Parts: sequence; C-alpha cells; structure tokens
Amino acid sequence: MSSPILILWAGSRGTALAQVVADTGAKVLLRTISDRNAKSINEKHINASYFSSHTLPLTISATTNLALAVSQAGMIIIALPSRILPQVIDQIAPYYTGQSIITATKGLYQSDSLLFSSLISEKLAPKKLAVISGPSHAEEVIKRLPTFVSLASEQEDFPDEVMPFFRTEYFRLQTNTDIIGTQLGWALKNVVALACGISDGLERGANIKSAIATKGLQEVWSFIQQQWGKKETVYGLAGIGDLLVTAMSTLSRNRKAGKYLAQGNSKEKILSELMDMEVESFSALKVLSPLLQEQLSRFPLLALVDEISKQTIPQSMIERHFLEII
Repeated sequence: MSSPILILWAGSRGTALAQVVADTGAKVLLRTISDRNAKSINEKHINASYFSSHTLPLTISATTNLALAVSQAGMIIIALPSRILPQVIDQIAPYYTGQSIITATKGLYQSDSLLFSSLISEKLAPKKLAVISGPSHAEEVIKRLPTFVSLASEQEDFPDEVMPFFRTEYFRLQTNTDIIGTQLGWALKNVVALACGISDGLERGANIKSAIATKGLQEVWSFIQQQWGKKETVYGLAGIGDLLVTAMSTLSRNRKAGKYLAQGNSKEKILSELMDMEVESFSALKVLSPLLQEQLSRFPLLALVDEISKQTIPQSMIERHFLEII
C-alpha cells in the first residue's frame, strides 16, 4: 500500500497502533488537533502529549489537516474517544472516498444498535469494516511488549488483507466474524473493571474482587447473547481477555476510576485525577443505563455499578449491595 495508513487520532491508543503499523514497514499518518504536537511528531518523532520519552518510527508523520489526511489515506484506523467519534465521522464524510476502515474505539453509541460500527456503516458505507479489541494497554504496546488482540469483520477476506499491517514480533491478531460481540465485550468489560475498582477502593480483599469479576463476566455473556453475539467471543481475547487486563491492571483507567468512586470522589474530581482522560465505563453507562434498569433482574451487577457511578448509593451501603447480588 503506497498511500499512508491514517490513524484518527494521536492519543495513547492511536499512537501505539501507529507504531505497530509502522514497525511492519508501512507509512503512517497520525491526525492530531494540536499544531505543537504535529510539529513534535514530525520533527522530533515524539508524541509529547502522551509518550514524551519515547521515540517513534521515522515512517510516522502527523497532520492537523483532516481533509488532506482522509483524502490521502489508503486505509483508515479510528482510535477516537467514544464521546467525539460521531462528530468526527460527520467531519470526515465529505472527504471520504471508500477506504477500508478499522475501528479501535471502545464504547457504545446512543442508538438502537448500540454499536459504532453501525454508525460508521450508516454515515460512510465502507465496503470493508473491522473492529479491533483485546487486552492491549497502550503503555505496554508502545514498549513493544507481547500483545494479542482480536480483529472482527463480517467480510471474511478483510482480515487477510489487514494482517500484514499488524503482524510484528510483539503484536499479533486473532480473527473472528463476531463484530457485535467484540464491540459489546469491549464496552461492557469497562463497566466490570469499574466494579473491580470499586472493590479495590473498599479495601475488602482479592476474594470479593474475584467474585465480582466472575459475576460481571456472566452478565456480559448474558447481554451479548441477548444482542446476538457469540459465546466464543466472550471467552476469547475481546471478552475475558480484555476484562482481565482492564479489571486487574494498575494501568487501567476504569479500575482507577472505580477505586476513586468507592472513596467518595465525584466524577469531575476523578476525571481531573486522571488528567481528563477518557473513562469509557462512564460513557458506556450513559448509553446502557435505561436498558440495565429495565432489566434489573438479568443484570444486577451492571445495574448496581450504574447506580454507584451516579452516586445514589451511600458509601456505607456499597459493600452490602455487592454481597446481596453475587
């Protein structure tokens, strides 16, 4: 592919994926909204906003010009925060020319389908579309630590087309066709990670945290089954794999957010503590809340985490509520 692979945008996830693709020998164009950051990437090969001590491959360049970036791209990888993805999709639509799209945005969309892949299909109608998900902290990928993730696409030939741009000594793809389960898994596991973080904040030990994660996984499967996702996805990298790393790792923003919630901090303070970085569990619960509350008996843990995130349950009662539903 002579045209560069465009990655939207130059956050931690996008920058880590840019390095993976560049390490295969491909040219990569990172879109950033910061002139200063674009200059730093182009001249010093450093994303000063996220990985200020890490030098990126020379084949990665950056631009703030969205129209130029989209028109030049051979393929597009979307690594946007979920809260701004709909807006950016509308912005790129006038310049989009049918390129294949891979989305790495971990969240849900406020619609009947819940899925960002449905939004992308509706707005852009790409002939080939895939989603990438799995246990892949950007902080480890950028260090070239071993990472395995899932790539899901309903076009069975697309993974073979994509594979060469992601296969490195440290990064591997496993493929499936369950685009529904893969997206729901990556969103719901963040809510379970929030629950595990709440358990950490309560300082009640590893036993109860493990029980919470187990109950959470059961409800994730029940939810995905309801939406016609596949069981093997839940028990693969995009399900339990991603849940484990997000619920247990000290790098997880969702786990940290849950810990801060259990200590009585407001969402505003939590986001400030996390330097205003995206906490995808909060975004997912905004979409899921009505459905979870309507089906309380089927998703008691997820619904409880929703209530805790709204801070409608006194801190002194949180542990009791967990014990009642596990």
